[in-house]
Parts: sequence; C-alpha cells; structure tokens
Amino acid sequence: MLVPGCRYRPEQVLPHRGRMLLLDEIDDYGADWVRSIVRIRADSLLLGDAGVPAWAGIEYMAQTAAAWSGIEQLQRGVTPGIGFLLGSRRYRSACEHFAAGWELRITAQLLLRDDNDLAIFDCAIQHNEQRLAWADIKAFRPQDVGEFLGR
Repeated sequence: MLVPGCRYRPEQVLPHRGRMLLLDEIDDYGADWVRSIVRIRADSLLLGDAGVPAWAGIEYMAQTAAAWSGIEQLQRGVTPGIGFLLGSRRYRSACEHFAAGWELRITAQLLLRDDNDLAIFDCAIQHNEQRLAWADIKAFRPQDVGEFLGR
C-alpha cells in the first residue's frame, strides 16, 4: 500500500518513454488508488480529426494503474518495472472520441492483488466531472521480466 505525501512525475514511475508515455501528470494517490491527467493536444498519439478514439482509454487506464505500481516500487526503493496488461472487463465509453483540448482525469482503484502480483483495478476516465469511460483492468507485474519472457 502506498504512503501519500510525495509528488511523482509519470517518467519516474513508468518505464514508458517518448510518445508512448501517455500520462501528463500524476495528480494524486492514496494507499490503494491513483489519479492521473492526460491532456489531449495536437501532438497526442492517435489524434485524428474527431479526436483520440475512445478505445485508447484502455491504455490511459493501464498506464494509470501502472503508475500506482511504480509509486509502490519507488517507495520500497525498487526501480519501477515492466508490467503487462492482461485484459479488461466491460470497457464502456459514453463517447466515441476524446476531443482535442480536453483534460482527462483517469482514476485506478486497486480491487484485488495476489501474491504473484496479478492485480485488478477499477478504472474510470472523466472530463469536467462527466464520466466518459470505465472498466476493470487486469495486469501482471512479474518479479523477473526476462525469465517471464523466456530470455
């Protein structure tokens, strides 16, 4: 569980780099939840004429959940490692696209984690207090990524 009080940047808690780092900020977090911010800008990955397709929200959720895990690792003195999105349950969206200029707030609430670091998070995306998308996501963070990948 996380100890609140420190501020973290996405690049501190996630292994993603360059355009694949989709979170703009870690807004807040608690013992079993985290909230991030994604700003839809002209240079946002996947931006088309109508905006970023809402299906991209699953990756915003996954990176937000991974940020919780990364904060936990940093607080234990460990470099944040790679995790794997295993899937989602009931991803729903109230819109087809996230429009340019929108500021999205993504929340990931830890529901369950086992001894092997398989976790389930209840996630939601909001803009201006309107809930735009929601899902449960399942993720796994192996102790040894190389061994897990058979290297």
